[in-house]
Amino acid sequence: FSGNTYKVQSWVEMLTTLCDYFASTNQKDFEKVLRISNDQKTRFSRYGDQLRIPEKVKKTDIYVETKLSPDEVVRTSAKLLAEFGNSKDDLEIDAA
Repeated sequence: FSGNTYKVQSWVEMLTTLCDYFASTNQKDFEKVLRISNDQKTRFSRYGDQLRIPEKVKKTDIYVETKLSPDEVVRTSAKLLAEFGNSKDDLEIDAA
């Protein structure tokens, strides 16, 4: 992503790594992610108890849902990219 390579072990780790990246590069407006949801399901929240398996995004008070299928991770990642002005094509996944 953006010319950098991040090694992750799972789809969920890819999503949390993206969240941590955007939280560090967009500190002032990272809270926009609170608007992201799929199929009426909350993906981001300030309250961990609103999510099934929450993981706190580093350096924020926001949690991301991690109980997601690979397809849901990809859709949520695409929305996350779009929220910060990136195309889904800006993220290259190499499953080696």
